[in-house]
Amino acid sequence: TYNTASIGGFVAGGSGGVGSIRWGGLRDLGNVIRLRTVTMEAEPRVMDLTGEEVLRVMHAYGTNGIITEV
Repeated sequence: TYNTASIGGFVAGGSGGVGSIRWGGLRDLGNVIRLRTVTMEAEPRVMDLTGEEVLRVMHAYGTNGIITEV
């Protein structure tokens, strides 16, 4: 456990908080409308994901890319 966290890490880990009962979980469609990720390929690509595309990297724990913007 660390004393610091990042927004990208929070999204990649998939979490809920006190507002989850009212507004849904972080992974529910519409709660994150856009994010930017850098892929984990030999030649990394920067990808802007929107809509259902964001579900590709949300709750994936960084295994397929690093989230750089939310």
